[in-house]
Order: sequence, then structure tokens, then C-alpha cells
Amino acid sequence: MEQYFAQVLGRLVKEVTPYLGDDTELLTDLRHAVEVRNRLVHRYWKQKIGLTLTARGRNRTIGELRDTFQLFVDVDERLASVLLTYAAVRGVTVKDLEKLAEERRLGILALDGLLPEEMHNTSSPEGM
Repeated sequence: MEQYFAQVLGRLVKEVTPYLGDDTELLTDLRHAVEVRNRLVHRYWKQKIGLTLTARGRNRTIGELRDTFQLFVDVDERLASVLLTYAAVRGVTVKDLEKLAEERRLGILALDGLLPEEMHNTSSPEGM
């Protein structure tokens, strides 16, 4: 599992493409998500950092990032069943994925400075 998380997202898209079947719209949206992700990682803050100096600019940036977040959520939801098939072919079970997701969730919560007992009471992104 860790080897897949370490791969470049674009490479992963190429690897799962055969599992998409005839869903060319999902493939198009996946490629768009990769472009957006790359822009966020490599250029977004260089271009937008000045906006954080004003309330209006911060609100605009927050709106853009919320829209971007929704794009990723939408693509992720549509991709979920494809990825389950892809994982199963490689011997990864749903339990393996759930365990990994829980480990990642706890790691994110720890970054937020929560104490161990607080982490057990936080079961959803809304609680973060």
C-alpha cells in the first residue's frame, strides 16, 4: 500500500485507467484533478499568497479552495468502486484499506495537536 501512496498521482491515474471501463468522463475528470492538484502543490501559493493579506482576499482564497476540495471529493466518490477493484486485484482487502485510513486519520488528528483520548472521540472530518 505504501508504495502506491508514494507514487506520483499522474502515474497512478495511468495505472488505474484500464479499470475505468468505458467511463471516459471519469478519466477526463481524473486527469483534470491531477492538473489541479499539481497547480496547488507547485504554483498556487506563489500566485495567491498576496490575497491572504486582506479579508476579502482570504475569503476569495477560501472559496477557491472549497471549490477545489469539492472537485476532489466528487472525483474520489466516483473513483471509489474502481479503486476497490484495483486494490482487490493486487490482494488488498477492504479491511486493509480501512486500517490504513484509520492510521492516516489518527496521524492527521495528531498534527492538529489532539491528545490521544481526544482522537478516539473524533470519527469524522467534521470533528477535526
